[in-house]
Amino acid sequence: ANKVHITRQKTVILSTSLKHLREITQWLKNTQDIESIYTQWLSGGKWKILSLFERDDKKSVLIGLIDTWIDESNLWEQSDTVYIMKIPFDPPSDPYFLARTVGMNNNFEEYSAPIAISTINTLIWRIHSANKNTEIYIADERIKKMSWGKKVESSLISL
Repeated sequence: ANKVHITRQKTVILSTSLKHLREITQWLKNTQDIESIYTQWLSGGKWKILSLFERDDKKSVLIGLIDTWIDESNLWEQSDTVYIMKIPFDPPSDPYFLARTVGMNNNFEEYSAPIAISTINTLIWRIHSANKNTEIYIADERIKKMSWGKKVESSLISL
């Protein structure tokens, strides 16, 4: 979360787990001067959060799950900045993931990485289609630290 610097009016922070959303919310409250923070499942339902965020005229942050907000063009139309905190990979121990990847030599490279890249590229495309001025940042530190990071980063639509 230390790569996040809230400077613009309407910021969206997306991640992949509720636990991570709570951690980000706590970190923001402790380190940044933000007047309004709306966190998915802590601030109310999706539509309530979106409505409050849309009407808020102060510096505000909406924190949510990628899967919940990916199709929400109303959100992207008014967002100044979007931070993607974690690339959404399937958990390697998930039974559905294991069933879909039976027989693959490298289920991460053959299945997980391409789906995650497609999801992030779809998100980037939808954000820029709704608002070309929105700044988008990939703040997943694993991009720089993990061996798969360069491949994933080079496969993303340019930010």
